[in-house]
Order: sequence, then structure tokens, then C-alpha cells
Amino acid sequence: MHAHVEEPNVQEAGCQLLVNLSLKEGLEQQLMDAGALDAVFDALSRHPENKAVQENGCAALLMLALDHANKVEIVNRGGIGVLLDAMTTHKAIARVQETGCAVLHALSFNSESILEIAREGGIFVVLDAMERHKNKATVSEEGCGALEQLALNVDNRQQIVEEEGISAVVAAMDKHRAIAGVQEKGCGALLMLSFDQENRHLIGSAGGIRVIVEAMRRHRGLAGLQEQGCRLLLNLAFNAANKAKIGALGGIGVIVEAMREHKQVASLQERGCGALLMLALSDENKAKISDDGGVTAVVDAMNEHPEHAGVQERGCAALFMLAFNAESRVEISDDRAVGAVVDAMRAKERVEGAEGDQFLSLR
Repeated sequence: MHAHVEEPNVQEAGCQLLVNLSLKEGLEQQLMDAGALDAVFDALSRHPENKAVQENGCAALLMLALDHANKVEIVNRGGIGVLLDAMTTHKAIARVQETGCAVLHALSFNSESILEIAREGGIFVVLDAMERHKNKATVSEEGCGALEQLALNVDNRQQIVEEEGISAVVAAMDKHRAIAGVQEKGCGALLMLSFDQENRHLIGSAGGIRVIVEAMRRHRGLAGLQEQGCRLLLNLAFNAANKAKIGALGGIGVIVEAMREHKQVASLQERGCGALLMLALSDENKAKISDDGGVTAVVDAMNEHPEHAGVQERGCAALFMLAFNAESRVEISDDRAVGAVVDAMRAKERVEGAEGDQFLSLR
């Protein structure tokens, strides 16, 4: 490739060969030591208009970026700018956009690189790719994945919102409901954005709750997606209007179903209990939680994970809140539920300040 830098066919074939070689585990560093990064940069910069070179060059960058040390080298040597130039020049080429978003995701490995991508216009480029190729599930998936990583930075979250990123993620999830990767990465992106209080209302207003509930209904067997959904609904439920929307759109039912389906996943049970706790702050939701089997789901979670402090704390708190509802109190007062609370209070690793003693006073 170095000897024939002006020959696009050589560069295309060379980049394609680098991709194939990178598929062999452990070769990434050897390829870097042999000058692969220089060769890819040369190919991309010398043949900016050649579609095939750009496609294969971006793919080669992605494979090299699978190694952490390579990521650092790519960023330090201006790889973000090279990549964004390729994506900007070939906006209409779906494969360039898909691979480019995947590389940006991979290069978002620390706070400095995340900021650098945003400074060089990466957020706009990702959102533009998602809009231009909204019918292409792979572009939507990789775009949502890149936004999820970029949203780790507070200023980036604001920029994503200002550039209509919430609507873009919701639209992608709505368009590709059957594609689990789009749904999981979409939930991840919305989750990161929901850590800003003002964004919670925006997500709810943009139809975010509807697509989250739909994603959880369609992909019940995917524990990762279900946990993301529970975490996201928990965050969104801090907003009063969202509490009502989650209840009205069937959010309580999908949380309970996720807890039933994935009883062994402690982190999901913790998020599920937390989400039900937040939703139970609404009197209307208290009855819905009981009707949808929420009390049983919380008790099951506490019995399944007796040593998990987070499950026990949030479980006790959820039961405490639900006990203010007359119908729920009857269900909570059975020996199994009371036993779960007592066990939580006795557990060695219980969290100080658990609500168990308050719950028992209501019995």
C-alpha cells in the first residue's frame, strides 16, 4: 500500500485485506506495528472521493480500533478527523455511515476522546447519518450506540438535545421495532440523556415512553434490553407527567414482566423494584402495580436475592409505598411478604435506613 499510494484499486484491496487479517485474534497490534494505521490514513486522505476505498478504509479502522492501545493511537494521530471527513464526503453511502458510527463508538473510550469527537462535529455527523439512512437498521443501531457513548459527557448531552437527538433516537426505535440491537442501543442512548432532569420531560413528550414500553414487550427474552428499559423508566418516573404516562401506556406491566422473566438477574430486579417504587408515588399507579402483579414481583425479587443490598433496600421501600393503598396492603400483609421484609432487616448486608421498620408499622 505504501508503494502504490496513488492507486485506488491497490488501496481498496489493501484495506480489505487488513480487515480480513484483523479477524484473526491478536493480530491488531502486529498490524499497527507494521504500519497499518499509516496505510489506512493515506488511503482515506489520498482517495477521498473513491467510495470503495472509503468503505474499506473505515472498516479497517474499525477492526484496528478493537484493541485499546490502537484506539489511543488512532485518536492521538488524528483519526477522528480523518473518519469524520470520510463520513461527511460520503453522506449518501450507508456502509460508510454505519461503519463510521461504529468507529466513533469505539473511539469514545475516555472523557478526552468523547469531547474531541463532539468538538470536531461528530454529534451532527451521527445524527445526519441517522436521518439520511433512517430506513437502514444498521445505521440506526450504530448511530444510537455512538450517541450513548457521547452522552456520557454533560455538555454533549445538551448538544444532542439541541440537535434533535431525542427525536432521532425515538424515530429509530419506532422504525425498527423488530431489531433488538436498535432497541437496546436506543434505550441506552435515552438512558444516558435521561440523567439530565430537564431531558426527562423531553423524552416523554417525544414519544420515548411509548417506544420503550414497546421494545420491552417485543424483546422479553433479552435481559440486557429489559434492564436498560427498567433503568430508563425509573429515571423518567422522577417526572410527574411521565409517571402518569408510564402507567397509562402499560409501563408497569412490562416492568413486572421483566422481573418475572429474569428472576436470576439481580441488577434487573434492583432496577425493577426501584422503578415500581418511583411509580408508586402516584396513587393511581399504586392500584395498577397491585393489579399487574407488582407486589408479588417485588417479594419474589427479595426472596431470590436475599444478600443483594440494593434489591432488599428498594424492595422494602417499594412495599412501604404500596402499603398506603388499601388493596395492596392486604396483599402485602401475607406471611410471605412480611417474611421477606423481616429477612431483609436481619440480613447482615442490609442497607442502613431501609424502609422495613416503617412498613411493619403499617401492617
